Amino acid sequence: VHINSVGLRGPEPAEEKPANRLRILFIGESVTFGGTRIREEELFVRQAEQRLAAKGHLVEAVNVAAPGWSPQNWIEYITNRGLDDADVAVLTLPECDLGRPFSTLNTFGFTENAPLLRVQSVFGYLINAYVHPVAPDGPIGTETDFSKNVAAVSRLLELARNRSIPMIVVFTPSVPSSAHAPLWPRFSV
Repeated sequence: VHINSVGLRGPEPAEEKPANRLRILFIGESVTFGGTRIREEELFVRQAEQRLAAKGHLVEAVNVAAPGWSPQNWIEYITNRGLDDADVAVLTLPECDLGRPFSTLNTFGFTENAPLLRVQSVFGYLINAYVHPVAPDGPIGTETDFSKNVAAVSRLLELARNRSIPMIVVFTPSVPSSAHAPLWPRFSV
């Protein structure tokens, strides 16, 4: 996994977007990030870029995602960095993210020291897998998290609309979705 100079997975984005290039901003969390087992060229972000390039389009896909991010993380990043002169934005919104809190390394008990982080992540995985297993669809979060996430998604859509950037939103259900199913009708209102 290559992390570029702006802290995101993927190649270095051009400092300034070339006038003849279409920039697609993919926004998400671990699904968009792709985990550490999926090679860069296999990510759907790169697949979209490659397929459009094969049709003769000059495209740059920027992957604005990180494992554990919630809509609160997305809007925080975009508020601080902007929409990177995107021509189109694609938001991948897994159902479970509606209940996810704003996350940092400290949220998961990690420090920002990389070597120590690697050791801690192994122990954290083992503890979570064998001592404190979580249901397959994960914790649902609180009403406060839900409200903050709905507000963050609404704000993101408004930012894109104000800059005339088309936003494609891809909702993905969690499997099994029973714990999160009650959130969707309230979100769609």
